[in-house]
Amino acid sequence: MAKKSSKSKGYRRQAVKKPFLTKKETILLIIILAVLIVGAVLLFNYDDGALKVEDGQVVAGGDNWVIVDGSNVRGRARYFKLGEVAEIEGLTRASAPTLLDVNVPTYTYTPDAEDAEIDSISVTAYHNRAEALAQNYVALMKATEGYEVSEVQNGARGGLSYKYCTYTHAYTADEEAADAEAADEEAAETADETESAEPNRFAQAVNAYVDGAHDSAVIVTVVNETDSADAYLSDEAMLAWLEKALDALSLEAGK
Repeated sequence: MAKKSSKSKGYRRQAVKKPFLTKKETILLIIILAVLIVGAVLLFNYDDGALKVEDGQVVAGGDNWVIVDGSNVRGRARYFKLGEVAEIEGLTRASAPTLLDVNVPTYTYTPDAEDAEIDSISVTAYHNRAEALAQNYVALMKATEGYEVSEVQNGARGGLSYKYCTYTHAYTADEEAADAEAADEEAAETADETESAEPNRFAQAVNAYVDGAHDSAVIVTVVNETDSADAYLSDEAMLAWLEKALDALSLEAGK
């Protein structure tokens, strides 16, 4: 009697399912996932030098720190220390928050002597490069009535390279009303109107822009206000005051 075949005994050859990934592909996938996890951890813990902020305010900072909002994304401010400012002999330093940002200080130096040559020196920081800030400011002043502005120039002081421009500004300051007891009120008012149409205040300034870390720049401005354009200081005198301010500025290294 002939033996029954395996088929006749009910045996069926079943197809062997191949794994979704080969052993080599599985190992490669594990390596890739491990690299991604490590990268995410490093990114999360990366210290880019940003200052700690709580409740919208920088937690710690010196009273002479130059700070900038280095954020590129609106609503996600990241503050960085660019450097420090020192005292300047013969001037008193004070600080106040820059407009619309309590964490970015503007330092103002005012002369102790009433007969000083200048009125003030200010130092603040802005998130843009020196060249762009200088060129933008010159373009703005050229388009503004009453201003005479120079082209952007290059300067260097104590290892700091900077861009700068000078400008003058003639304007009319508010004055007291005419004397109510004037004999001819109408004539007095006419005289006041005629006089107010003429510039009665004059200012000159030099703006310097120094590149700092985090794609930012420090802006140093020297201002001299006078009653007459004849009382303007020479460019050399204004630059001498600028150099005093730059000598009091120290910047930290960084990208």
